[in-house]
Amino acid sequence: MSAIERSDYRVAVHETPTHGRVLEIALAPSQGSDSWNRLHAELAQEVDRERPRSLVIDLRELDSPCGTPLMLALLGATAAMRKLGHDRRTRIVATGPIAETVARDVRLSRWEAEFGAIIYPDPETALNEPIAKDWIAYIDAEVAAVCREKGWRHQIRRKWSARERPVSQSGVDDYEWKLIPRDRARELEAPPPTVTPAPSLPSQAGPHEFEEGIYFVLGFDSARRTFILQHDTSHCGVLGDHWCTSTYTEIQLPDEWPAPQGIAAGMMVDAGDSVIAPPSQFESDVPGDRLPPPGLLRRFLLDLVSRHEPNSFSMT
Repeated sequence: MSAIERSDYRVAVHETPTHGRVLEIALAPSQGSDSWNRLHAELAQEVDRERPRSLVIDLRELDSPCGTPLMLALLGATAAMRKLGHDRRTRIVATGPIAETVARDVRLSRWEAEFGAIIYPDPETALNEPIAKDWIAYIDAEVAAVCREKGWRHQIRRKWSARERPVSQSGVDDYEWKLIPRDRARELEAPPPTVTPAPSLPSQAGPHEFEEGIYFVLGFDSARRTFILQHDTSHCGVLGDHWCTSTYTEIQLPDEWPAPQGIAAGMMVDAGDSVIAPPSQFESDVPGDRLPPPGLLRRFLLDLVSRHEPNSFSMT
C-alpha cells in the first residue's frame, strides 16, 4: 500500500476481499487555522475521487487536540461518504488525549451517526469492526433461536422509513425483526365469528373489525450499540391517547469491559427501560470483534418477552 503526501495530510488506498476499497487519510502533525478550511473541501474531494467502501481518518500524528475546527473539517468527508450509500463506513483512529477529546466532541455534538460511537486505536482494529451484514446475520440467528424455543414465528423486514431507498443502500439500522407468539397468530388466522345484530340495535362490529398484528419488534441502533425491543404498545381500535405512546426496552452493549459482572438495570427513561449487558460476556481474543457472543441476545430476549406483552397493531 503506497501513500501519497499532500500538504496537510497523507492518503493511501487499498482493497481487500473483506473490506473492499479502503481510503486511509492521516492528518499531518501541525495544522494551522487556514488548513482546517482547506481540509473540509479536500477530504471530500478525496472521497469523491476514490469512492471507498470504508474511510479511516487517522489522527494519531496530530500535535494537539483541535476540538470543533477538526470536527467541522472532517464533516466534509463524512458527508461525501453518505452520498455513496448507507453501507459505507467512516472510522476515526486516535490515541491518548486526542482520542479523549474527539470522543467527547462527537458525543456532545451528537455526531455518532457521522463518525461512529467508537474511537479506534489503529486502522486494523477500525476495519475489523463487523459490518452491517454481520450484525444482521447475528440478530437474525438470535431471534430465530428465541422463536424456535418458544414455538413462535419470526420475520425480518425493512422499516417503513427505509422503504424508499434501494435495499443495497440499507444498513442494519434500517431493519427490524418481528417475534410473533404462536397462540396470538392462531387467533388471528381463525375465521371471524358470525355476528347477527339484534333487529332493534344498529349493526355491531365483530371482534375482527380491527385486524390486529400482535408481535414484539426488535431493532438495532448501531451508533449507540443498542438493541431496542418494542413491547406493550397498543396502536389499534378506536383512535385515542394510546395511539400516541410506545414502550421500549434498550439493551446497551458496552464499549469497554472492565466493569463488574452482572446485569445492571438502568433508570426508567420515558416509557422504556434500559438494561446494560454484562461486560464479561463480550470478551474476545479477536481484535475489533465487537459482535456479542452467540446466545447473549437470545438470553435477554427470552427474559424480556416473559415479562412483557407483545404489541397490538391495527392493519386497517
